[in-house]
Amino acid sequence: MAALHARGAPYPPEINPYSERFNPQAPAEYTERQLQILIDHLNTAGEIGADLVCAGEDVKGEYLFLEYFDYPHLFDQLVEEIPGRASARIADVARKYKMNVVVTYYEREGGEIYNTAVLIDREGTIAGKYRKVHLAPGEAWRVAPGAGFPVFKTDIGRIGMAICYDMIFPETCRCLALGGADIICHPTAGWGFPDAALGESLVRIRAHENSVYMIVSVNCSSDERVKSCIIGNDGHILCELPGRECGIASAVVTPDFDRNYDPDYFDTFYTDVVSIRARFALQRKPHLYSVLTADRPPLLDCYPGIEVVDRSKPDRVKSLAELRRKHMLGQLQGRRLHW
Repeated sequence: MAALHARGAPYPPEINPYSERFNPQAPAEYTERQLQILIDHLNTAGEIGADLVCAGEDVKGEYLFLEYFDYPHLFDQLVEEIPGRASARIADVARKYKMNVVVTYYEREGGEIYNTAVLIDREGTIAGKYRKVHLAPGEAWRVAPGAGFPVFKTDIGRIGMAICYDMIFPETCRCLALGGADIICHPTAGWGFPDAALGESLVRIRAHENSVYMIVSVNCSSDERVKSCIIGNDGHILCELPGRECGIASAVVTPDFDRNYDPDYFDTFYTDVVSIRARFALQRKPHLYSVLTADRPPLLDCYPGIEVVDRSKPDRVKSLAELRRKHMLGQLQGRRLHW
């Protein structure tokens, strides 16, 4: 298994529509450079013999243009279908090295745009797609959520995907685990926590509580505190690559994905079930978990009248566009404004 720890191309002023140096062709050239960086890293992973490699979120660098609210065409013109030109180039590398690849970028289909993780198998065939269900606040204005948590059978085990903000919600990994996932690929732009130790603890706990291996692949230019890593199904980190230095974290994992207690261990003795994840699944009490699927759980009674504002409230786009404009102009003038 391998996790890419890669840095994207730098942001030139030519891609900024608020800059006097803006070039309308520059955004497409920028995302092409990003894609080539990905291809180079995938080739490196293939050369070391990776059977499964996961890249970070937004490998084409399109998210930057999503936030230009008053220039929506910049984002729209960059998003492509899957399969498409980008997936074909990635498939060529997967086929060349006979490795499974998970990459994430924005996808257009049926008038909607999704944040999609695509699984490409050793033959260069698209084996499955997962569309991000829990959209980050900045995405929800333009991107549609996915509708489920599929698990895909491969020659090295059953693979599920969880993208960035998905990890905040424990239901994501639990659905994947109950769906049979042995491995969860987690492409992300960061951990979303001010404390790096807390972010690391989160992904380790998700792996342990669900008895799954996890590949965490981070865009290392997003936050120097986070790390790309591979986590065992007992929650221990098998390998890691922190900081802003690009590279590949890789580990050899046994194809036996079960965690088994010794037959003489007292939990095994009392239950007669050796497999930890089988026992946890058997001892669930789903008839008591209805609050987890309630649209309005009692907690929300503490917050009357509050709702998340997203793309269903187009009147907010104008004010956001003005805020974004001030932010970008501040950057160009050397000021640092919060976004």
